[in-house]
Amino acid sequence: IRNLDSLTAQSLPGTDGASFPFWSPDSKTVAFFTRGKLKRLDATGGPVQTLCDATNGRGGAWNPAGVIIFTSDTNTPLSRVYAAGGAVSQLTKVSPTEIGHRVPVFLPDGKHFLYSALLQSAGKFDIYAGSLDSPNTTKIESAESPALYSPAGYLLFARQGNLMAEPFDAGNLKVTGEAVPIVEQIAYSN
Repeated sequence: IRNLDSLTAQSLPGTDGASFPFWSPDSKTVAFFTRGKLKRLDATGGPVQTLCDATNGRGGAWNPAGVIIFTSDTNTPLSRVYAAGGAVSQLTKVSPTEIGHRVPVFLPDGKHFLYSALLQSAGKFDIYAGSLDSPNTTKIESAESPALYSPAGYLLFARQGNLMAEPFDAGNLKVTGEAVPIVEQIAYSN
């Protein structure tokens, strides 16, 4: 971790082997996957808290109400758990054409989210919108990488080696324009 007013980064104790870190909405706590668990740690230090099992986490997101959505392995649906820990519940279902769900991100309302479904066809993803209040999902886009949501109102994803930005209405869960390249010839990892 590094404060913006410093050039020196410091390792947080208890985060050895951590992957796919993500922040709490207030940026005071970081959650991460390590040693088959989903864990959290205050950015100022303190004890690491284990939230639940997560064999091979592939991304998570944390909303203001203290709900964390995550994927616990490469070939699994999204699950949810409270930031204080507790029971884990399944949030999405993996279809027969999908391998698993990855890289969830909450939309501004804190109830809706995006996630990327890795398809059986190599290197392809379908991007979906879901809700904490319903098992129904809506397909938004297809891409060569997982997608992220930019608060400026865009979906960001890779297509044909380019970073694309596509206008997205988070309130109506709809694309509102054509995707355009914003950076060409990028390297990325799925």
